[in-house]
Amino acid sequence: MLPSLILTTLIASSPVEASPAFRQTGPGQFELGLVRIDANTRTITLPCEVNMNEGPVEYLLVGVGGKLHESILRTRAEPLHLHLAMILLGFPEKPDPPPTPPGQRPGLFGVPVEIHVRFPNTDPVPASALVHKTEGLPFTGQPWVYNGSQHHGGLFLAQASQSMIALMEDFAALANTADIDRINDKIWRPRPGAIPALGTVAELRLHFPTP
Repeated sequence: MLPSLILTTLIASSPVEASPAFRQTGPGQFELGLVRIDANTRTITLPCEVNMNEGPVEYLLVGVGGKLHESILRTRAEPLHLHLAMILLGFPEKPDPPPTPPGQRPGLFGVPVEIHVRFPNTDPVPASALVHKTEGLPFTGQPWVYNGSQHHGGLFLAQASQSMIALMEDFAALANTADIDRINDKIWRPRPGAIPALGTVAELRLHFPTP
C-alpha cells in the first residue's frame, strides 16, 4: 500500500491551492487530482490533449499554464501531483548519476521511465512515435529520464513553469529525453501523420520500473 500519511503531509505543504484529497479507488489504486496511480503495475496515468501537430516544438507535455506554443500535448493535471505520485512509487529525492550510455549526452541525472500515449479508439503507442527529428536524425525507443525538476528560491520549478516532459533539455521539467540531440532547439517536430487533430483527448501513461 502507498504511504498515504506521507502523501498527506506532502500535499499539506505544497504550494498548489486547494489540493484535492488523496483517495483510494481500488486495491493498490489511488487518485491525486487528475493523476491516477496504480501501485500494482507501477504506472501513472493522466489526461491530456493534442496541443500541436505541426511546427517546431521543445516539449512533449506541458501544463495549461506552460509553454503551449512549443508543446505537442497539454494537460490540466498538476506537475506537483505527478511528482508526488512518482515519489510514492519510489523515485529517489536525489537520484545517483547513472553511467552515460554510448551515443547519449552526459549530465541528465534521473531514472528511466517508459512513456506511452493513447488516443481514442487506438492502442497505446510509445511517446517517441509522436516525435520527429529533422535532418534525417533518428528518434526511436524509450529514451526518457525522470529527473524530478528542481527547487529554486522556494519554488518547485516544474509547478511554476508547468514544464512536464521536455524534448529540448530543460532541468526544470519533470522528465527529459535522453537523446543525444536534446540541446538542439532546431530539430524537434511532431511526427507527420502520427498525431490527430488539435484538441483530441488522450491519456498519457508513465511506467516507472522497480528501483
